[in-house]
Amino acid sequence: MTLAIHSVYGLLLVLASINVLVRALLTRAGVPIAVSLVGLLAVAGAGVSGLVFVDRGREGSSMAMAILTGVALLCYLLNLFLLSSSARASADAGGAEQGRSGVR
Repeated sequence: MTLAIHSVYGLLLVLASINVLVRALLTRAGVPIAVSLVGLLAVAGAGVSGLVFVDRGREGSSMAMAILTGVALLCYLLNLFLLSSSARASADAGGAEQGRSGVR
């Protein structure tokens, strides 16, 4: 039962990673697209490593799963940082334009 729940959780992570990549593609910003793609590949690689670990019991697969999970987390953290800073920059630019035109 625990393995089944873990598998469902992994599938949800893959779906969420695809969602993040699609949203990054819609922004047409190069760096978030690349970071989201690396995140998706890391999540997929962690899933494959987990399957190999369960099937063959290789300790290296467990380590690869842990490292790839960390890579994915770092990718999504970087995305949050990049997108929040770009949102702040566009909000600041919009505020500056409103100030120049006299519209508040």
